[in-house]
Amino acid sequence: MRRNLLNLWLKIFVLGFCVIQVKAQSNNPNIYVDSIVIQATKLPSALRSLPFSTYLLSNQDKKNTGLLISLQEYLNDVPGVFASNANNYAQDLRITMRGFGARSAFGIRGIKLIVDGIPETTPDGQGQIDNLNIGSIKKVEVIRGPASTLYGNASGGVIYLNTVQDFDKNFIEGGLTFGAFNTENYQLNAGIKITKKTDFILAANHFNTNGYRENSSTAVSNVGGHLIHHFNKKATLALQAHYTYSPFALDPGGITKLQADTARVKARDKNVQFKTDERVQQNKFAYTFDYAFSSNSSIKINSFYSNRLFQGKLPFTSSGWIDLYRTYFGGSAQYQLRLKGKSWVNTLQIGYDYLNQSDDRTRYDNLEGVQGDVVLDQNEQFNNQAFYLLDNLQFKSFLISVGLRYDLNNIIIKDQLQDTDDTNGNVDLDGFSPSLGLSFPMTASGTIYTNFRTGFETPSLSEYSSNPNGNDGFNENLVSQRAFNFELGYRHLRNNKFYVDGVVFVILSNNELVSYELEDFPGRNFYRNAGSTTRYGLELGGHRYINSHFRLDGNLGVMSIRYREYIADGVDFSKNRLPGIPNQTAKLSLNYSKKIESNIGARYVGSIYADDANETLISGFFTLDFNIAYQYKKPGYDITPFAGVNNITNTNYFDNIRINAFGNRYYEPAPERNIYIGVRVKLEKRDKKNVLPER
Repeated sequence: MRRNLLNLWLKIFVLGFCVIQVKAQSNNPNIYVDSIVIQATKLPSALRSLPFSTYLLSNQDKKNTGLLISLQEYLNDVPGVFASNANNYAQDLRITMRGFGARSAFGIRGIKLIVDGIPETTPDGQGQIDNLNIGSIKKVEVIRGPASTLYGNASGGVIYLNTVQDFDKNFIEGGLTFGAFNTENYQLNAGIKITKKTDFILAANHFNTNGYRENSSTAVSNVGGHLIHHFNKKATLALQAHYTYSPFALDPGGITKLQADTARVKARDKNVQFKTDERVQQNKFAYTFDYAFSSNSSIKINSFYSNRLFQGKLPFTSSGWIDLYRTYFGGSAQYQLRLKGKSWVNTLQIGYDYLNQSDDRTRYDNLEGVQGDVVLDQNEQFNNQAFYLLDNLQFKSFLISVGLRYDLNNIIIKDQLQDTDDTNGNVDLDGFSPSLGLSFPMTASGTIYTNFRTGFETPSLSEYSSNPNGNDGFNENLVSQRAFNFELGYRHLRNNKFYVDGVVFVILSNNELVSYELEDFPGRNFYRNAGSTTRYGLELGGHRYINSHFRLDGNLGVMSIRYREYIADGVDFSKNRLPGIPNQTAKLSLNYSKKIESNIGARYVGSIYADDANETLISGFFTLDFNIAYQYKKPGYDITPFAGVNNITNTNYFDNIRINAFGNRYYEPAPERNIYIGVRVKLEKRDKKNVLPER
């Protein structure tokens, strides 16, 4: 039955886009808008000519009708990207691109997260978005597949976020959202033109909820400011500062299928008993300086500093209490040169990155929510230096893109309790990452592209410190995984009203990092390298404006990701599917925009295996969401009340699958049907010509 439904879904999806393309070809065939520029590729490039599978999303539809509490609201619109775990705030959002990121026990692994040009992912490959203000996002750029040539370690995909940085008039806007499970979201954004050359942007947010399940409540507040000064047409300095505080985020834990069927809102008893949660406090400061020597030559320099205080409690006694103090700083410098000939343009960029991460990690016994004796005290460091060269050679008829990068990675773990050779570690994991891409315009609005890209991913510091041979030290058996990506795609963009991007890919990887649990430490994740894998698939996405008010959006991802060779503990998992990754994902939505804005979207997620042995298969599911807003505009202010319904069909599905969990505790149930309402108000400085004279 599920296969028949999926086949029907695929036929409707493909047929719909074929009809759309025929209609689009008849509208102004000689008009092509080439003004969409992508920043995530470091060499700013027109979307039309990019030889990579890149997707662009704006906040146009989210800002008025969305909840604006999770990046999942954006990523569900990207073909081939699977975001889960949006309702367990202690574990953070789990994001998977072409299988990269699936092993994450918490936070984001294998995917590079960049915010306003500053890396949010640490050099060892860990990323969190609990300090991100979703309401301040202006656009999201996504590069799918290995991109270590651009960003080095843990670049199985790239999410490049741009927050609001420019505005025409002074403004202040606020939003209130109230929803099921006592959810509250408060937002404030403001922009002030201090002088003609200096702008200041403020973004603040507070979010709290009781959560759908027991022991899943959270609260988080953040505030950030950007100061942007244009010295002249050649030089710009941007300063930013951010602060995040989350006093609690409770973890309900994974449960068995029987427990999920009989009491899906219940938390795991051990999680309640040991009072599992996390607490976070984080600061970040950064600057970016741009200087143009001429129209063809420029430099960019940035630097940043971040510190993070983390406390977490896990559902077991031995080493179940974690205190972590992290400092993370670095910077980059890049020089760009543009040369022109009669029939070609060459853009060259050379750059240097430096990153340093230091984690002071202490583990204690967790005596049912009370801190016990210290069992581990160590300092973990990850140092990275990288040199890279990027070059785009654009001819009239095609573009060649070449990239080379070499990363020097040094990992040091120093045991501050025992200080022995068995508990200390020092390893170098260097990486060489070449790439080659080619794009060729087939028509005035259609481009075919192909590329070869590489990626590598080192174990993170927390993975190195999860030693299955005891509480102490360094799991020296772990090594970096490597990936080699081949893809062929077609991109069609006409008048910005019709866009479609389709790509097929093959990825070969070695030493795949996977997570597992042990009977003695249920709820704690350990890691090992899993031989080799083969990944291949199809990704298709795009949109079509049916008329000035209606737009159809859709995306489809079909993947097969399997172990080529993997033997662990005497068991052969070769040919099995990687757990935690759906075989298909799809979304189709219809948007209406006038004074009333509305969206109805249907989402499909295919089946997922929960374990390496492929003994437990979690069925796929459909969900249906709807939201609506009314925009009341007057000179100087906008008032937008909105409402939405999530999971209209009341589908029972799982928000997260805990991979290889001991005792078959794979399941974290997702919320049933739920609603939210809210209002957003924007006040903007009025033009003088619109101001009435005083009486």
